[in-house]
Amino acid sequence: MLVIPAIDLLDGKCVRLRRGRREEGIEFDVDPVELAKSWFEDGIRRIHIVDLNGAFEGIPRNLEILGRIARSSGLLIQFGGGIRDMGWLEKAFSLGATWAIIGTAAVEDRDFLRESIRRFGDRIMVSIDSSMGMVATKGWLDKAPLSPRELASELIREGVRSFVFTATERDGSLEGPDIEGLSDFLLSLGGMAEAIAAGGISSTDHIASLLPLEPLGLKGVIIGRAILEGRITIREAMEVVGRCSQRG
Repeated sequence: MLVIPAIDLLDGKCVRLRRGRREEGIEFDVDPVELAKSWFEDGIRRIHIVDLNGAFEGIPRNLEILGRIARSSGLLIQFGGGIRDMGWLEKAFSLGATWAIIGTAAVEDRDFLRESIRRFGDRIMVSIDSSMGMVATKGWLDKAPLSPRELASELIREGVRSFVFTATERDGSLEGPDIEGLSDFLLSLGGMAEAIAAGGISSTDHIASLLPLEPLGLKGVIIGRAILEGRITIREAMEVVGRCSQRG
């Protein structure tokens, strides 16, 4: 299972939102480019970047930082937030994104999703954000009339093979992952796709609790606030995954 640290960008700054609420944001006094470079030095090879301005406003505003991280760090980058048309998708890839994450547009614009998959194949990921059993969109401000299971089934038929699943009630809360919700989601994939989990991680025990879900298609875990606040170090996170994998 991959350990994937997260950088959430709002107005060019590194922040974490509690349960996606902009008014409950925590700003960290750290340069996102230097942070990414330090993670690479610690052994990380893949990171998760979210343009929160893009998620809320529908237009990415932090692409310049994406480019700087891609040029200077050597990291593989999965980037999302506001990618709702082909122009922004192409821009993200041109600046160095390895994978692009489509969220709201995967619900609202299937033609765009299909064309994205046709052109870029497995470099397209879809973010499914679960809020009280329903799919949240537009920076979690709206809800779609679909459950995560229903949406995943539809998108697999469209050719999606990689998802980011976020339990919005846990995101930024440090309360632990939603094992039940994540397990249910992974089972709905039926072995046709894989998923990366996000939301609630604050300890190595939380990371270890996800490892039994690997056979269901869990590829990695995204960790944000816990790393930024020093609750878990990169090395500790990678060590617990390595130890548990060796036992398995």
